[in-house]
Amino acid sequence: MSVHWEGMTRITIELPDDLADRVNTAATERSLAPAELAREALAKQFPPPRPLTFIGIGASGGEKATSEGHKETRRAHFANKAASDV
Repeated sequence: MSVHWEGMTRITIELPDDLADRVNTAATERSLAPAELAREALAKQFPPPRPLTFIGIGASGGEKATSEGHKETRRAHFANKAASDV
């Protein structure tokens, strides 16, 4: 069963009796409702996806990284060109 309201979804699950007892005991020891303990455990098990980043996904090749050799590359590319050629 699944019910949704204001940013929360209720999901009903069935647990073996021994697991339910352990959840209830742990929740009581931590002064939490069993549902809150379950939310914490599930959040740790299923963290939100990390945003994709493109930093560092490829190699620039050669002996120097592109970020280190950009000035030399720019000089070589524009060495024999006038401003009007660019």
